[in-house]
Amino acid sequence: MLTRLIGALAALLMSFSLSGCLLFEKTADLRDVHAMYREEFATWRFPQVDPGQEQSEVEYVCGTTGGAGGEVMDAHAFAKTIAAMQDFRRKHPKWSSQELAHLDVLQGMIHLQCGEFGLAKLSEAQVEAAGGTLSGSSSAPRDALFARNYAKLVNGWVQIDDQRRNVQPSEDQEDEEAERKAQLEAEEQRAISLGNSGKAIQNELCSYRADDRLVTVKGDGGATYLAATAAIFYEWSHYLATTFCNTDGSVKKWGDGEVYVTEEFCTARKQGQHLMLGRDLVFTFGSSALRASIAPERFEQAGAEAGELPTGSLRYKAIYDRLQYRLDEIGQSGEPGDPCPAKS
Repeated sequence: MLTRLIGALAALLMSFSLSGCLLFEKTADLRDVHAMYREEFATWRFPQVDPGQEQSEVEYVCGTTGGAGGEVMDAHAFAKTIAAMQDFRRKHPKWSSQELAHLDVLQGMIHLQCGEFGLAKLSEAQVEAAGGTLSGSSSAPRDALFARNYAKLVNGWVQIDDQRRNVQPSEDQEDEEAERKAQLEAEEQRAISLGNSGKAIQNELCSYRADDRLVTVKGDGGATYLAATAAIFYEWSHYLATTFCNTDGSVKKWGDGEVYVTEEFCTARKQGQHLMLGRDLVFTFGSSALRASIAPERFEQAGAEAGELPTGSLRYKAIYDRLQYRLDEIGQSGEPGDPCPAKS
């Protein structure tokens, strides 16, 4: 009897030990997936969708700048991450809802960052559900932040892509005048929608920072990516507003005097409010090296020159410089500020 009891206990302990080893291995493998994504994220080419560029000059190439001289390589920018995710699923066919949530967020982000907007749109429900699963989790908080902003990211990039490809309303128009009105209404909605997406991401970032949840997220550039993307949305909203606003800030009138936006909308455009918010977001949520390169006088250790910044920071510096240039053009130059409300 005693021998059987000892044997049963030994088997139970061995089972617990084996389960613990498998759990440790699974956790380590998931950590490796995240590490691979961060590594490839650092060399991923952020789409330089300058509103002033022709469509033919812009490509959503999911390539890497890892080659000598910074040229685009043929390899998929996230090839290693995709392989690591596939290996994880194969090695661990039974995964928890939280482990699956991490994979869903990473897969959705790769679709989005590679310009696969159809697949990104289809992933929205999965990523949103993943965000709920990861809410409050201390592991990889970047994934939770990405998930909370995923729908906003998809909406903004789809709006920009539609505008670049000159996507028109689907309804057949009776004449040229009706077609013109439909196009103006579409551009108006894109301008407003892009501004709203930028603002929503800004609010999330400010909320995370106010709750002291941003330290670990900022460490791998997730917050900077979101801030830079919101800045691009703001820039495009400002650019599209040109269609509806005169340079003096008054509202343009079309046809028989119809208008599409409010005076407040054009006043904000004249003052460059969206450009300022975008610039300030990139500065506020950028890395210390990026911030120091922008405003070295604010730091005890003057930051490195832009050329000495890592690739990941150079892409954000380019966005900041472009927004600052546009502000200078409209006479609204100045020092970057904090876009978040002060703590009460």
